[in-house]
Amino acid sequence: MLNRRDLLQTAFLGGGAALSSVAQPNVVHAAGKVTSLSALAKQRGILFGTAIGPLVATNEAYRKIVVADAGIVVPEYEMKWRFIEKTQGVYDFSAVDRRLAFAQQNGMAFRGHTLVWHEALPDWFSGAVTVDNAKEVMASHITNVVGRYKGQIHSWDVVNEAIDVTPSGVGDLRNTPWLQMIGPDYLEIAYRTAAAADPGAMLVYNDYGLVYASSGGDAKRAATLRMLERLVSRGVPIHAVGLQGHIEAPIRNFDPNILYRFCMDVAALGLKIMVTELDVSDQYAPADIAVRDAVVADAYKAILSCVLSVPATAAVITWGLSDIHTWLSTSRPRSDGLPVRPLLYTDTMQKKPAWDAVARALSTSSTKRSR
Repeated sequence: MLNRRDLLQTAFLGGGAALSSVAQPNVVHAAGKVTSLSALAKQRGILFGTAIGPLVATNEAYRKIVVADAGIVVPEYEMKWRFIEKTQGVYDFSAVDRRLAFAQQNGMAFRGHTLVWHEALPDWFSGAVTVDNAKEVMASHITNVVGRYKGQIHSWDVVNEAIDVTPSGVGDLRNTPWLQMIGPDYLEIAYRTAAAADPGAMLVYNDYGLVYASSGGDAKRAATLRMLERLVSRGVPIHAVGLQGHIEAPIRNFDPNILYRFCMDVAALGLKIMVTELDVSDQYAPADIAVRDAVVADAYKAILSCVLSVPATAAVITWGLSDIHTWLSTSRPRSDGLPVRPLLYTDTMQKKPAWDAVARALSTSSTKRSR
């Protein structure tokens, strides 16, 4: 995800008010059938899901909408390095285990996020990791975490946000501690290590900035494709690209043809597409709720109508379901002080136009796709 190290440490907001409106699973009428977003996705041969945190355990109303609509879930922050190994060599998987148990109890697939990233590193990292031991430390972390959950994870974001086409980058790569201490081969090492720890998991490269039509977006897409081509040509076990869908409403600088071509280029390498962190910032949208909700819904529709037309698309995952909790509340607040409304449900678990937009996108006729 984007720069939100401190934000991600904040647990989901609690609140126990269960609402009668969510006493039954949320549904949409499609082709005479009553179904959920997860069921609609399944009909397409893909997965629909969301990021979760403690709110699924503390808020019954929220838990119900997640159970109703999600076929796959991912911990928002609990699997990041700084949260599971606060003391070097001492792992605490308790929070992850609770999220996994929730998924398994409700028949959901489970994602791992994230293994190798330049952010969310533990406090001890800078003083303990050197050029001499960085490769060993990274490989050990991947082996310990992936190995613990072997056979229970649908997909892993193995490397997160490695591309940087700005002047700060080094040969298209972000100038991270991993690049500085290991070199460009850290990507290959990470994927091979993850595959050895769990040969059955889908291994994903996850990044932002791949959606918009701009000179920066063009450069980042080209650099990403070059990186993927190198890895694939070397037989590196990478299986999918995660498009972080952090977008803005009203949606600007978006050309569906450009995004479609990029996705098809990725697919031509034999890789799947996943929308991994979808939400829509309404920071600059009009104050009027009806208008604001409409432009947010339009943004969801624009992205999903494009990506879901790509046969290689395997999953759509939102970064939360309800406005009761979203990282955008503090990271991208509105200047008028109004609460943000970026997700599919209100903070009282009422479906919004964005939910309908996602449902319609998933309902569009399509042939079934393989995992």
